[in-house]
Amino acid sequence: MTVIIKYHEEFKNETISSYTYWWANDFGDIADIAQESRDAGYGIYSAGPNPPTVGLKIAIQNNSPQSKAAIVMESKGVHAAMVMEANGVNLSEISPIIPGDKESLQFGAHLIPIPDINLEDPQFHQLQLQQVQLEFSGLDISDDMDISFLEAHYAMLIDNNYPSDMNLGVYGLLRGDNSAILKILTSKGIDVNTPLKDLAVASQFDVIIEAPVIDTVADSSELLLAV
Repeated sequence: MTVIIKYHEEFKNETISSYTYWWANDFGDIADIAQESRDAGYGIYSAGPNPPTVGLKIAIQNNSPQSKAAIVMESKGVHAAMVMEANGVNLSEISPIIPGDKESLQFGAHLIPIPDINLEDPQFHQLQLQQVQLEFSGLDISDDMDISFLEAHYAMLIDNNYPSDMNLGVYGLLRGDNSAILKILTSKGIDVNTPLKDLAVASQFDVIIEAPVIDTVADSSELLLAV
């Protein structure tokens, strides 16, 4: 699988290391109870199409007014379906997870509703990045994303002392630490200390990926608790 990295022109002088460091620092720790009580906490939303969902596509952001950190992850969903079934979740009673063939990791500042031109009204419970600042595809870390989402979800909503695996790249990011994802990228031969504009496997987006702003956003009752 070929690794492809795309970046917004504004961040061409950043390295993967520097960008993910400040992003993770801004995002903070999704399991931090103090953060939850101090401001608006975190939101976990669907970022995928209407059911049946192909793969697993999740959008997460720090809802603090001071934060500019959001992430959209798309995995094949195979491991997530296995874990959910093993824990007694009847997938026939929720939106089914059909294994997909895509995976990507997108970083940005804010989430907005996904407009659906095929429906009368936008799907306000499904969110996307207003602007993609950095995107990875072809990393072959689908299982990492599945497990990271499930562990972060558990740590955030059930037990923040849950013994999680900080060696997971995406989970580390969701806990405010970029070291694990840097190790994974380095192991795949990606130079995390070279400016994006000089990185052979990276290229600038052809156009500014910025979606139109829609005033209405999902409220806390529309948090994605299970896919």
